[in-house]
Amino acid sequence: MEYHAPAICPQHRHDAVQHRRFSQKLAPVDALVEFPFINPAYMGKDYCISYFQQWQMSTNRMDLMKYDICKKTATSWHEDNKMVQEPVFTANPKPTSEDDGVIMAPVYDFSDGSTELIVWDAKRFEGFS
Repeated sequence: MEYHAPAICPQHRHDAVQHRRFSQKLAPVDALVEFPFINPAYMGKDYCISYFQQWQMSTNRMDLMKYDICKKTATSWHEDNKMVQEPVFTANPKPTSEDDGVIMAPVYDFSDGSTELIVWDAKRFEGFS
């Protein structure tokens, strides 16, 4: 999926008992987003946190973004000359929250042509050193 501002990014929920579908519309910033994903344990259930690979149109930069739909807060990670590629979420085996786990993604460095695997703490949204 790809969304371009001022398009609306939908969050869908499904109530299997009542067979109803709920949607919440989110207006993204001036960006294209790709590879949206959530904690797999929340597929088909109500969730708050989603992650995206985000292309910032105004700065021509590729970020990793965490968006809390319930709190309507966003956090992003970026470094100059680096492009985050398709990220994946891996949950803690004994999670205490929806975002308890890690995000892993290859990151391409334009300055030297190298690629490294970076792992972020999904809750604090900080890379491990």
